[in-house]
Amino acid sequence: MYESSYSKNDYLEHYTKHNISPVRQNIFDIKSHILRRASLYRTLGLLPSSFTGKKVLEVGPGSGFNSFVNVQWNPSKYVLVEPNPTGVLHIKSLFNEQYNSKIEIVNKRIEDFFPDEQFDIVLCEGMIPGLKNKEQILTKLDSLLKDEGVLVITCADEISMFFEIIRIFFAHKLTKDLNGFDEKIQVAINAFGSHLDTLSGFNRLKEDWCADSLFGFAHFNYDFSLKKCAMFLGDKYFIYHTSPNIFTDYRWYKELPLTPKEFNQHLIDQFDMRKHNLIHYQVITPDREKERNEELLNLCKQAMLEVYNSVKYDDSDAEKKLIDIIGMMQKNLVDTDLKIINALKEIQEIIENKDYTVKAINSKYMCLISAFGRGQQYISLCKSKNI
Repeated sequence: MYESSYSKNDYLEHYTKHNISPVRQNIFDIKSHILRRASLYRTLGLLPSSFTGKKVLEVGPGSGFNSFVNVQWNPSKYVLVEPNPTGVLHIKSLFNEQYNSKIEIVNKRIEDFFPDEQFDIVLCEGMIPGLKNKEQILTKLDSLLKDEGVLVITCADEISMFFEIIRIFFAHKLTKDLNGFDEKIQVAINAFGSHLDTLSGFNRLKEDWCADSLFGFAHFNYDFSLKKCAMFLGDKYFIYHTSPNIFTDYRWYKELPLTPKEFNQHLIDQFDMRKHNLIHYQVITPDREKERNEELLNLCKQAMLEVYNSVKYDDSDAEKKLIDIIGMMQKNLVDTDLKIINALKEIQEIIENKDYTVKAINSKYMCLISAFGRGQQYISLCKSKNI
């Protein structure tokens, strides 16, 4: 499965090629930024006091905008492992003299990080889904976390990323004849800026979102669902919380299974019946049969493959195949919501008419403009202690 001791990192290759760390955020309103991050951690079962006095490791912090919040909660030690030199420069620039003394920056891949201690909390946000060597990295993170510590990571799969993958297809059509990366980014901003404006709370720089989400190849590795995460870590970790919280649990605490694998199975079964609700962040519909959701997953996988073939190899057959796949998706999702169905019809219309223009993508197809999947989902897991 792996090319060597560690696999090619599509994020790192893309970022270093263009000297970017495209994860910057608008934090002019620093108070709101802190409150948003505190709200996220609260949904994951962590309070600011959970960090106080603890040893914290953050893997792949990018430019450090989220790390800046965590440090203010006074961990006893805060280590950031960031392999991208541009990201390291951004971190050093962001953290003023007061906070620089509170962090330790390690400019290495996590595979090459061998500390002589374990950590109470390990954070790895927006990274694992885009890697080829997911299991290797998860095993590494596990080795760095103390028993009864908390691991926070993100998951994303072909369903939750479907509309974003389609945007990659359109971005390629719009920019394939351009050579300059900056020129491509500007075209992408002009085309997809109106889409991002529909997202309440969106606070990334648009140029960064375009550089990160529409170019490079990491997103074609996104096959890491909450279920896959739970199954891989399930022998050793209890699922703590997720954001969004798509699970319900009415089990009486005295009857809860005492082993992680048995405890997590209840939530894994729910995921199979609810994963269709990841395709559009504005739509929630009742549970469905596992078989229908598995069919939807396979269709989204096929769509991702065709987009990859178009972007990587300029495959002319990809358009016809995408039209057919999206037609089958409409039949699969017929019982959900018109927001999804109409967005799918608009995608078909764009491809059939080859309406690949900035103006059309920016303003003509109103259902597509506001169609985003649930993207990445956060999950916190508690590492069990062998008794």
